[in-house]
Amino acid sequence: EVQQLQKLQEEAKAQNLEFLPSITVMASRFLSRARGDAGQAIMLMQATQNWRLDFFKDGPVCDSDVLEDLKYGIVYFAARDSSLRPTIMVRASRIPQEWYKNKRIDKLIKVLIFCMEYMLRYMVLPGKIENNCLIVDLKGLTMTQVPITALKEIYGVMSKHYIGRVFRFYICNMSSGLRMLTSVVTNVLTDRQKQKLSFVEDVKELRKEFAAHQLEEDLGGTRPILKEFFPFPMQAGPYTAGAEGGPDKAEVAQACEVITREGATGRIWDPKKSKEENTKTEFTPEAYDWFKEKGIRIPADCQKQHEEDLAKIEADKIKNESPKAAEADIENREDEEEEEEEEEESYSKPQSTAAFSKTDYGQVARKALPAAAIATSGLIAVRLASAVLLRGSSSGKVYKVRRAVRTGEVPAAVVVPETSVKFVPNPSDPWLDRQIDKFVFWLKAKLSSNKKAAPAASD
Repeated sequence: EVQQLQKLQEEAKAQNLEFLPSITVMASRFLSRARGDAGQAIMLMQATQNWRLDFFKDGPVCDSDVLEDLKYGIVYFAARDSSLRPTIMVRASRIPQEWYKNKRIDKLIKVLIFCMEYMLRYMVLPGKIENNCLIVDLKGLTMTQVPITALKEIYGVMSKHYIGRVFRFYICNMSSGLRMLTSVVTNVLTDRQKQKLSFVEDVKELRKEFAAHQLEEDLGGTRPILKEFFPFPMQAGPYTAGAEGGPDKAEVAQACEVITREGATGRIWDPKKSKEENTKTEFTPEAYDWFKEKGIRIPADCQKQHEEDLAKIEADKIKNESPKAAEADIENREDEEEEEEEEEESYSKPQSTAAFSKTDYGQVARKALPAAAIATSGLIAVRLASAVLLRGSSSGKVYKVRRAVRTGEVPAAVVVPETSVKFVPNPSDPWLDRQIDKFVFWLKAKLSSNKKAAPAASD
């Protein structure tokens, strides 16, 4: 597989092609579909990339875009199988007749794509959980009522543009007339397609793949028929096939929040890197504290990432505290400060009641932090004071605080509390945003280690 990937990369380079990250990470899936043919895989990748660029040309599909259509309960996530694969329920009989009348099957496809994109961001874990299942319910439909066009659209999108994602299609609650068509359908399928398609004669057979509480009653489970479909009504484990004890109330929800977007997307294998580097999961900076707070064993990748972050923050702290480094930094900023002074007259006077005076700023800091944490690097405090106002504040306020720091109105050693840095990041100054993130991370670690030793601060 690694050799095939290298050949594919060489082919893409020879054709001077570039692909979206979402396409790149699926390279091995395209190769599998192309039976190892690099040229064919390139064509498939280009087709999917062109489709994505066209479909998402106006931006991603948001929940607000499909919220009303999700309420019909035609397509929704509600379960995981015994291998933790997220499972989409497709209730064909719930498609409104007006959608057929007005030829609005595109609404169904948009909901399906929203579900798939949601899954790829919040429900998978590269190398462990990468596929999903679909349970297609045809209950109450006769041969003439089966939405062939809609089902073909669903199958087309899933098989062409989400290659290798579907583990199995379960077709349930077929009438006797529909069962007669199963042999006709299977005769036109490829060997791989046949492996993915399962015609379920008795819905209780689904318990061979799912815990009972994962399935609704009309699908052979013990869960009441759902009436609300978003946020997706996922159930907690256990996920053991056939389990009947119900969901474990002790399980912790929202674990998806501690995985970064890059961590959920994954990466293609790089032979120049170690197995550990290729398979590591990327966690958010808050993940370490989240696991500790929930009493969950900290994953090895998270522990290592936390230690590396602390080491880097400490190294940056030492570097920033160096007098020579501080002098160089000040010299590099002289031009910027001169420009700020020249533009002073153009800034509007801040209307906020927070004057950012020495007293106000100091009180905010002292209320939030123990005394032992107030004094820190002057350089980092200056940067922090500038950055805090830069994130979500008017230019006038930015100038006022920078000037206050330089003139001594705000002591450079005052540490801005964590609660003051949770503003929308300013894309025009990513360096300052990174400094804030690093500083807050270091500060939380320092406060945690000194919690018992530090005396309570007073106003």
